[in-house]
Amino acid sequence: MTGKKFDVVLRGYDRRQVDVLLARAEERGLTREEVENANLTIVLRGYHCGQVLAYLAGLVEGQ
Repeated sequence: MTGKKFDVVLRGYDRRQVDVLLARAEERGLTREEVENANLTIVLRGYHCGQVLAYLAGLVEGQ
């Protein structure tokens, strides 16, 4: 991962899914469509959804 840390909350996005998505972003970047279709699962003790979405939006806007 890029070193970006998200808060872990009671109900948030699956940490493994987010980490895999961000690893893919580091390797080759992500398109807006890939981010919109990511379909992240909400689980107990996951990453804060708002923080993840804001970070992903920033990645796409930076392209």
